[in-house]
This record gives sequence, structure tokens and C-alpha cells, in this order.
Amino acid sequence: MPILSENDLKVALVNGSILYFSCLELNTPEPHYFVLVAVNDAGIYHLTCATSQLATIQRLINKNKFPEATFVWCPASDNTTPFTLDSFLNCNEYFEFWLYELWQLYQAGDLQLRGVLPDDYYHQVIHGYHTSDMIEEEVKEILPPIN
Repeated sequence: MPILSENDLKVALVNGSILYFSCLELNTPEPHYFVLVAVNDAGIYHLTCATSQLATIQRLINKNKFPEATFVWCPASDNTTPFTLDSFLNCNEYFEFWLYELWQLYQAGDLQLRGVLPDDYYHQVIHGYHTSDMIEEEVKEILPPIN
């Protein structure tokens, strides 16, 4: 039984919120950590995915010539995050969800809220999104400014 109402979930989802759920787009049933980067005026939630696959990240950087600033490292030793493995947030892609999709996952018990990413990591994510050539300008426009 859900603890939050749909409106409570909407209020709880702030920039930097960490969510844990399975995403069909990742082609694996394993849940992953996602971080809410921003919400646009239409109500679409833009999330980035965390990965602990260092070799995959290195291949992406080398193959696509992505700037290293577009991958944010969150060490498992930092107890201010829920990541149990050294993880990278990929700022070269994003996943879009409507609130009702997140709500359906939450109602089914398939989505967990795992806190909020510390500001220093969140600011690195924003910088990474602004740096990435893979992120469209209309997405960059909804991001908070880089401080």
C-alpha cells in the first residue's frame, strides 16, 4: 500500500531526488538508481541514470569523445548518497517520465525514493548536462544555471 498520495509524490520529487526502479529502456529487469535533473513546463521529469560499470563509461568516453565532465563520479565511500558501489551519473542522456508513470511504479511498489543527491554532485550533473553536446538546447534551457 503506498504511503504517499500522487500529489505527495509530486511534492517529494525535487531536483536531485534519487529514485530506485527498473526501466525497460535499460533492457534489464534490474533496478537502477536515477536522479531527477529537472522538470519541464509540460510536467515531464528528466532523469539521469547511475551506473557502476566503469568499463562501460570508459568505452563511452573513448568511443564518443565525451568530455569527462559529462560523467559524475559518486564514490560508494560517500555515505551522503545511497550508492553501495562506486557509481557514475551519465550526463549525455536522459530518461523522460510523466508523473503518472512514476506514480504507477510507486503504487505497484516498484519505485523507491532514496533521498536527495548532495548539492555538490547535483551541481556537477547540471554542469555535465550543460557541457554535453548530446543534450538538446530545450532540455538545457530548463536546467538551473551553473553557479
